[in-house]
Amino acid sequence: MIELSLTISVFLLSFFNSSCVTRSAYKKPELPIFLTKYFSVCVEKDGSNSLRLPEFYYSAEYLDFDWQVSKNRDLVLESYSPLGQTVFQVSFSDLNKTFSFNKINSHIFSDLEITQDDFIRVKGFKIPFKMEDVRCFIDFRFPSQWLSFINEYKFDEKKLKIEFNDSFRYWKLEGNRFNEYGWNWKVTFHWYSFFIFGLHELVLEMKNNGEIRISSKDNERFWIEMNKNSQ
Repeated sequence: MIELSLTISVFLLSFFNSSCVTRSAYKKPELPIFLTKYFSVCVEKDGSNSLRLPEFYYSAEYLDFDWQVSKNRDLVLESYSPLGQTVFQVSFSDLNKTFSFNKINSHIFSDLEITQDDFIRVKGFKIPFKMEDVRCFIDFRFPSQWLSFINEYKFDEKKLKIEFNDSFRYWKLEGNRFNEYGWNWKVTFHWYSFFIFGLHELVLEMKNNGEIRISSKDNERFWIEMNKNSQ
């Protein structure tokens, strides 16, 4: 009986250790030099992108917007119609962890919050993105902070895979060499939520031609597309 109890205890301990999303003691690898251009702290940057949202958020085909990230990590997004009318203006204060926005089309942003552990909450639902991620995604980069959470790493001339985890999310970055000039990327995020029970999945695809698409496995109606506008 004692041996049976001990066996069950060891099995359960092994199961939970392999199932839970926790930091691993994995030794940080030496990454190829070419990867440095894809990772950044993403401050003191600006640019112009176009955004496409599901119709239940906004009916227009695409929204052009300008963005700027300050040295203090504050983010400002502004979008105007061809006639100069304001479509939206939203800003994020990194110091106060708060958003401010104009009332026009405020439903696009009004349900955004930042949690105590710096993740974004949308309509009360915590998602696996931080503002440091958003600041980099709009610049078609990945946060250099991710490199502190590497759990596994594989690389050859045509493919690359890096797995990360922290206290809330587990994510996998996969790269496929597009040509001698660049790579196509896919990031798959997994996280567990007690609010909406179960394991969730969000996929971000970043193409070498300046396109990003974010989609949800939980809800096919949710997706975001973004393109980098020519300067």
